[in-house]
Amino acid sequence: MLGNFPNTYTFTKNLAEKALLKNKGDLTVCLLRPAIIASSLKDPFPGWTDSLSAAGGISVLVGLGLVNYIRAEGNNKFDIVPVDIVTNHIIIATAYGATKAKGQMRVYNCGSSHSNPITMRGYKDSMVSKFDKLRFNKQAFPVSLEFI
Repeated sequence: MLGNFPNTYTFTKNLAEKALLKNKGDLTVCLLRPAIIASSLKDPFPGWTDSLSAAGGISVLVGLGLVNYIRAEGNNKFDIVPVDIVTNHIIIATAYGATKAKGQMRVYNCGSSHSNPITMRGYKDSMVSKFDKLRFNKQAFPVSLEFI
């Protein structure tokens, strides 16, 4: 049923894009596809997040000592992008899309793995080293993370 899609998330994203393309009429559309969104790099301050979804949720749960195991290969690429980079990309893509002809649909991808590749193990090592220095006040268990 999913065809070449690895999961229902990517399958339904594709369905939504096809429905948008089919039903947009004369509307000019700018679609942004971000990678996994992580906490901010700089703005409003380093490490800022307002959500416990995606990479932010993993980071907080690991930092609290509540998650110690993730089912993944440590050598897998992990394409994450800071939220402030995504917001800047939205502004740029929208401004650029506004200059295009009526009725066009432009799709932009926003990720960091091409210029700043990281693996699951690299992300884990970065998290664990940061949480060794900057602990939560109410940490449940010591910070550790392994892949199974």
